[in-house]
Amino acid sequence: MKNNKNILPTPTVFGGCSAGKSNLYIASDGLVYPCLGLAFPELVLGDVKKESVVDIWKKSPLLKKLRNLSVNDFEKCKNCKFKHICGGGCRGTSYFNFKSLTSYDPFQCAYFDI
Repeated sequence: MKNNKNILPTPTVFGGCSAGKSNLYIASDGLVYPCLGLAFPELVLGDVKKESVVDIWKKSPLLKKLRNLSVNDFEKCKNCKFKHICGGGCRGTSYFNFKSLTSYDPFQCAYFDI
């Protein structure tokens, strides 16, 4: 091999958050959240007793925001050499620690010793 520096192609993201992209969390009271890790009162997407999961999935402004996030939107992550491996980590961990969906995941950074 000539150069092992760029083993991972730039657009590939192996990790990252699937909240609102491939999963939701529906609590026992019917409230819907982007995922279990983002089950905070201020992040309720809807209520399955009042609207369908399909409508919540398609119409939620918060889900649209989550789906459009990129690892390059996270200040600490955008220049990190591991960003395409962890994808910025878990939005739930970020939100729990910093009350921000666009902050970094401190557990991922600790794992990669950043």
